[in-house]
Amino acid sequence: MISRYLACFGFVIWAVGLSTLAAEDREPVPDKKAQASAEKALRDLYKKEFSYRSPADRQAFGNKLLQLAAETKDDTATRYILLRESQEIGAQIGDFNLAFRSAEKMTATYDLDDFVLKASILGRVIRGPLKPVDGPKVAELGLVLTEKCVGLDRYDLAAEFATVAGIAATKAGDKELVARCKAKGVDVTATRRKHDEAARAFTRLKGAADDPEANTVGGIFLAFWKGDWEKGLPLLVKGNDEAIEATAKDDLTTPKDLEKQILLGDRWFELARKYPGVPARHLQLRACHWYELAEPNAIGLTKEKIRKRIKEATRDLPGLMELHVTVTVDGTDELKIDAHRARWVHHSFGWPADLALNHVATWEPAKQPELLNAGPTRFLASGVDFAKARVTQLRGRTGVELQKSAEGVTLVFRDDPFGADVYEVVVSFR
Repeated sequence: MISRYLACFGFVIWAVGLSTLAAEDREPVPDKKAQASAEKALRDLYKKEFSYRSPADRQAFGNKLLQLAAETKDDTATRYILLRESQEIGAQIGDFNLAFRSAEKMTATYDLDDFVLKASILGRVIRGPLKPVDGPKVAELGLVLTEKCVGLDRYDLAAEFATVAGIAATKAGDKELVARCKAKGVDVTATRRKHDEAARAFTRLKGAADDPEANTVGGIFLAFWKGDWEKGLPLLVKGNDEAIEATAKDDLTTPKDLEKQILLGDRWFELARKYPGVPARHLQLRACHWYELAEPNAIGLTKEKIRKRIKEATRDLPGLMELHVTVTVDGTDELKIDAHRARWVHHSFGWPADLALNHVATWEPAKQPELLNAGPTRFLASGVDFAKARVTQLRGRTGVELQKSAEGVTLVFRDDPFGADVYEVVVSFR
């Protein structure tokens, strides 16, 4: 793992997901004997409910088991079985909201891996008869989880999720989705190969911190492949690629001069042409970083040229042609998106929590209702066709409404039942 090598240099890898909780913060999984005893007692008590066949009845029973697990405080084996059976019912009937909520409760409580559980859920789903309406959901969930696992350098699981996504998209007969899944699989393979090269480079750097080749390989992986410029630039300036080294040195000087900012953006943009695929996205975004710093101080034709280059650099960016939204909603709210910003409109009950738009996971609408689609908070590529927007709801107990026009889209959340729930949607503009 790259994180192990980077730790030697004082680097910290940012990671998300319940699977990263320390084992000491959670309970051990009950032994098989305790599980068997708890399962027998549960099945004896709810013999009739376990025999239900209709999806609606099974869904209601699965939610009841999940609620019972939350109320069970003094019997860890029974709580584990309640969550396991709730998760199993959700997977069997295609209720991913139920299955994933149960899985996340399990990994928050017990020493289990969140991503392994979710891979098991989706694997069971695609091995069975997949309803047409569920194909796109499974595919989008697989793509989202692929991206998360790549971020954590967990490439075996990333490849597994990408494969599941591709199978689901194929079963759904969605050619655009199939193409996205294939492209994601290619990206996973390429990123894993660069990760392994970087791991060997970091091993060399432990004994020779100034090794030019190792610094170039490690810096390119961190900056170009992972988008971690803060950690990647100091390595690139010690590398053996003259063009990259010179550009990285100028970047670290954080120029304030307008012409130098524009030139720096141009140089990263030109490098993006030489590094297609995943690196191109991060290089183009780095170019935009400098263009957007320069744009407020530019005038006339220079300003227009900068704006044109920003649009060019952010058009059709892989990973930003879809909008992945995860949020905990309690009440009625709207998320309004246009080319320039996201705006949260709050109507009733609690403000949203745990809101993430693509890679931007730091937005708190209660403090700042608007989020600019620029700089480090750029969440969407330029040039998307809002009129083509379509939504796939992955999670949430009530439906999410999509309203669209040529200028933007609005997602309407109406979480009417008591208490909050996690909503997850993917909006595609292709």
